[in-house]
Amino acid sequence: MSNPNYVKGARQENAVRKILESQGYSVMRSAGSKGVFDLIAWNAEEVRFIQVKYDAPIQSDLDKMSRVEVPPNGTKELWRRKRYEREWQITLNTPTLRRSTENART
Repeated sequence: MSNPNYVKGARQENAVRKILESQGYSVMRSAGSKGVFDLIAWNAEEVRFIQVKYDAPIQSDLDKMSRVEVPPNGTKELWRRKRYEREWQITLNTPTLRRSTENART
């Protein structure tokens, strides 16, 4: 029997993966990861390190992300979607973009 939280998390990670792949990124999912990032997406210009949250607090995740170094062409992103919403809130956490927010639709 599968853990319901794992199944729900995997579903959300795959939704984000589809968005990124539709934008031309290659995407690797770290299934069952206890690490900081759930997805790594890349193309010829950039690498995106992504944590996916569904209807969950994010401050501790942003704190963990801020302690991880990424390459100069990399961004650290937290994608969060609240229950019953269609848009993802994307928080960027990089030295050059401290904490800006944008949205993406599924």
